[in-house]
Order: sequence, then C-alpha cells, then structure tokens
Amino acid sequence: MARITLRIPEVTPSPEDRPSSCPFCSHPALQRWGRTRKPLRDPHLCQVEVHRYRCPRCRRTFRHYPPGVTRWTQSRRTVALSALLWALGLSLRSVASLLPHLGLPLSRMSVLRDVRALQEAVKHRLPRRARVLGVDGCGVRVRGKAQGVLVCVEMGGGLPLQVLAVAETDPRAVASALRPLAQALGVEVLVSDDLGSYRTVAETLRLEHQVCAFHVRRWAGRALARLRAQVPEAWREVVEEAGAVLRARPPDGGRRLFALYRQVVQGVGKRKERSLEELARVLLRLSEEWGRYTLDRRVWGVPATNNRVEQAIGRFRWRARGMRGIKTWAGVEAALLLSHLQVA
Repeated sequence: MARITLRIPEVTPSPEDRPSSCPFCSHPALQRWGRTRKPLRDPHLCQVEVHRYRCPRCRRTFRHYPPGVTRWTQSRRTVALSALLWALGLSLRSVASLLPHLGLPLSRMSVLRDVRALQEAVKHRLPRRARVLGVDGCGVRVRGKAQGVLVCVEMGGGLPLQVLAVAETDPRAVASALRPLAQALGVEVLVSDDLGSYRTVAETLRLEHQVCAFHVRRWAGRALARLRAQVPEAWREVVEEAGAVLRARPPDGGRRLFALYRQVVQGVGKRKERSLEELARVLLRLSEEWGRYTLDRRVWGVPATNNRVEQAIGRFRWRARGMRGIKTWAGVEAALLLSHLQVA
C-alpha cells in the first residue's frame, strides 16, 4: 500500500537568500529595508532573524522569512509535529498537554489548526487521476450519532481520496454523491464487494465493474459446500465442477456455469427438489455475473479484490477509535487522509 511521505521541515535562524521579486508587483529590483527579530515556537529556536525589503516601484515593504518560518508564531516544524501527534492517535487535548513539556505551549485550537493545515497539504499531494476506483462502506459516529459513510480509494497505490456521507445500501444516493468525483478523476472501473447496490451504481455511472473475488468465493463457496451435502449423490459431481470453476475463474467460466445450470434444470423437471432448485439459482447468478467477477482477467490494472479499500478502512477505524469523539465532518475526513502518513 502506498503512503504519503512527510518530511519534517528544517528551520534556520536567518534567511539564506534574497527574494527574487516583489510579491505585489513582481518588480525584480528590491531595496534592503532593515531586519528584526521574530519570536518563534519551535523545538530548537526561540527566535529568528527576519529581513525586510522595499520595492522602489510600488513602494511597499514586506518581510522575508528564513526557511521553515512563516508569519505564524509557529514554525513549519512545530505545525508538522503537532499534527503528526494527532495523526498517530492522540486527541487534541492530549497533544496540547504533551507539547509544553517539549517547550511548545499550544492550545487545543492551535493544534486543530495545525491538523487542518496538514490535511490541506495532504490533499494537494493526492492523485489527480484514478482510472480504477475502489469503494466500500463503513459506519462512524459523528457527535454521538451513527452514520454510514463511503470510503473512496485509488486502487493503483491504495491512497484514500475522499469519504462521502452516504450509506452504501442506497444506490441512488451513492451514484449521486460519487458522480462528481468519478468525473473529476476520470474513473473507468469501479471495484467493490458483492453488495447489490454497487451494480446499480456502476450501471448508472456507466463504469465497468469488478466485484471482489474474495467476497464471491466466500458466499458462493459456502453455498456450494452446503449444497454438496444436501443434493442427491448423482448431482454432487455438478457441485464439484462448479466449485472448480469458481476457484480457477477462467474466462469461459460463465458459459460453463450456465451449461451446468441448464443441466440441473433439465434434470429436475417437474420434481420439487429444494436443494436442486437452490443449486440452479446459485449457478444462474454466477453465470450472469461472471463478467463482473473476472474483469481483472480481461482489463489491465484492475485488482481482483478490494483489499486496498479494506486496509484503508481499517486504518481509518483505528484512528477514529483513538479520538474522544468525532464532532465535525472535517474530523472524519482528516482521520481518513492522515491515517496514511509516514515520516521520512
């Protein structure tokens, strides 16, 4: 699974270069206009030197800061450290209580602003194109109320792209919420589990659809194992052949399963054999949906499973459990996006 690498910014005590042009009128010639000291909240520096410049064209002055320093009282290094502590599982209160022991007294609102700043930086580093998009639903609690959400993941690297406030069981709502994202990213293939609503979503958005092979093998394998013990002995060979096709997933598996379905239907005739009727339904469902089960065998770059989405949801849930309570939708989004950071 891909990660977004975050490098802790370096901070120097004074500027190491001159500005190339005026930030207001872009005039290249600038006059040095003095220097001053700026108090700073940083693990290693309590203040830095700031240079002032004047533009002879527009006659405006501005400050030129050292690397890792902005007009904020915190350095970029402090912003990254406080946001990373939150991303590692500490609450805002815990981060605000820990940082003073490192010489960085920050309030909870300051830590929250740092988290928002890092969240926006991560957004700018997310992929702008995603030919294959994986989706899956889960539940979170926002202000103490359970809410269904849809997690969207770029399947090439496994990076989470967005979380949508919609329940996966409502295909119309999912299609409406997913359409802008699919159009912006140029999505061509949708990867999901075997929930029936995703089929409707893929057809509505005119996307090719890959159903997770693990989910298919799980429900169909369990059904065939149960039917093998229930059907008459003469039909067990049909069940075993269907199981072999399910495990191998050959391109012509749909045709072979449909032939087995017709064989069962013709063999049953007018007799009411419940186990054979259920076997026929399972074989028909597999044969009709075989193209969605084996798209990865025909289209390059399509994964067979939605494991990357499940991994993203697992990290997201781990981060959500470490929070005292998610109070805003922005907190939900931050918990998802910052759960895939690594420090270099």
